[in-house]
Amino acid sequence: MLFLFVFFQLLLLVGCGNADNREDIERFGLFTKNIKVDGVLRRYAIYIPQGLGVSAVPLVFELHGGGVYIEDMTGQSGYKTPYKLWMELADSEKFIVVYPEGLNGVYGKPTWNDCRGDCIVNSNADDVHFIEILINDISANYNIDLNRVYVSGTSNGGFMAERLAVELNDKIAAIAVVAAAMPAVSKCGEPVKPVSVLFMNGTNDNHMPYNGGIIGNPSDPNRGTVLSTDETIVAINKVKPPAA
Repeated sequence: MLFLFVFFQLLLLVGCGNADNREDIERFGLFTKNIKVDGVLRRYAIYIPQGLGVSAVPLVFELHGGGVYIEDMTGQSGYKTPYKLWMELADSEKFIVVYPEGLNGVYGKPTWNDCRGDCIVNSNADDVHFIEILINDISANYNIDLNRVYVSGTSNGGFMAERLAVELNDKIAAIAVVAAAMPAVSKCGEPVKPVSVLFMNGTNDNHMPYNGGIIGNPSDPNRGTVLSTDETIVAINKVKPPAA
């Protein structure tokens, strides 16, 4: 009898250990996580809707603007934010949403190291590698359709989405850009294949000039210069020719 008692206690302990070590794959909701990339601890929030089922689902990245924290994006900080609506869409359409966070720039708040070669206020982090690591890590824990990985971003996040379309377009199906354009001075190359892009720029935007020029209101050369929206549409789909 003592043997049976000990045996069943061991079974219970083993069962509890397995449950405690499970990933979030069996849970749903909004989680804030850390992941080490290039020796630096990076933050991101991930939203898992209930009832994903067994089919592979899309993965959507929502990139913040300069100086914005992920808690601002998700509404956890108390700010009114349209970006938390992505979670409602995820509930109805069944996809996973990720809100990654950039590292601090010159002003001490989160920024993305986008393609602007004449912008000096952003961090110097390898954010392309960061997003690539997130894609690999999330797809290892959830059933992701790797042909449907999308990126949306506003302002600095929109510029970063463009960089991903250029430098990670083997993993990104499409991007949506709000209040951003291609840099007039770019430190990025040309895409090796075209990526579907949606631009949402205002013709009367005082901060991001629709017809190109210096960013900012008032104009701030430290933030770099951009092409016009029309020139941007041409530039982002200017595919690098294959090597001879």
